[in-house]
Parts: sequence; structure tokens; C-alpha cells
Amino acid sequence: MAGKWHFAFCIDEKYAQYASVCIRSILMHNTKQELHIHILSDHLTEQAIKRLCEASESERCEITFHHINEQELNGLPLNIWPIQTWYRILLPEIISPEIDRVLYLDCDTLVLSDLSELFDMDISGYAFAAVEDPQSYADKTFERCMYPKEFKYICAGIMLFNLEYWRGNSTKDQIIKY
Repeated sequence: MAGKWHFAFCIDEKYAQYASVCIRSILMHNTKQELHIHILSDHLTEQAIKRLCEASESERCEITFHHINEQELNGLPLNIWPIQTWYRILLPEIISPEIDRVLYLDCDTLVLSDLSELFDMDISGYAFAAVEDPQSYADKTFERCMYPKEFKYICAGIMLFNLEYWRGNSTKDQIIKY
């Protein structure tokens, strides 16, 4: 068994129940792996926190809640994506420098198999691994996002982040500047 796998969810109160289901699916299909779940949110009620803790309850799983100060993300285009979408660019600063990768999952994702192949993927030299979204073929996607079509559009709901790359290349600052 390799080192602990780290997962991140960027949620608000109304998505806690869905993240709980995703967490259970991770645990069910990755039975030999130690896991660490990172929940990024600006506010969660005690009920939501309890639900997430119960979902991650296992001797193989640890959960950490990270409070996000939305002021850090002032000026980002919230008319394109909600603020929680932007939380993921804070992962390299929030998660311990000893951790070099984290799998971000949208909370409406179900994990139905072992993720070893994904976590074993060599992404050195890349900021993240993701797949191209079918929306890359729609011109309106690029009009909405305000960037050129040649850059493609990825499925940002499942991204394996190379935190070491982000930290070493000031990727967050580049994104905010762009």
C-alpha cells in the first residue's frame, strides 16, 4: 500500500449531503488504502459537519475541515463559476507542504472502482491531470468563459492536482492574474 491518498471537496452547506455519499463510495471501493478527506468551505453547520464525519468514519480515513476566507478570492469572475469552484486554487496553500498531490472531486461524483491507477499516474511537470470535457466542442462554452477555444475546456469536477508543481510555479497567482 502506497502513502495516504488525499481527496478534496469544495462545498457549501447544501452540498454536504452529496459529498457524504461520494466519501462513502471512495471508502467502499478503495478498501486497502488510507485516506485523508479535505473539506474546503466558508461555513458548515454542526449538522453538516456531523454528516461528513459519519460518512468518513473508518480507521483508514481522516477528515480535515478547512475554513475559507472568501476575501482571498476577491476579484475573480463569479458570474462564470460560483465561489466554491475557485476554492480549489487554494489547495496548495491549505494542504500541508509534505503532501504533493490531491484528488479534487465534485461532490456529485460516485467512485465505483479502485483508484490506484489514477494515484499512480506520473504527473510530474504538470499542474494537474484531467480529461477534456465534451463542452470543448461548443463555441458558447468559450464565450461564457472568455478564453480562446484552442486552450480546450476540461472536466474540472475530477482533477488530480500536483501540489508540488503549483507551489513551485506560482500557479495560483498566475490564475488570479489571468
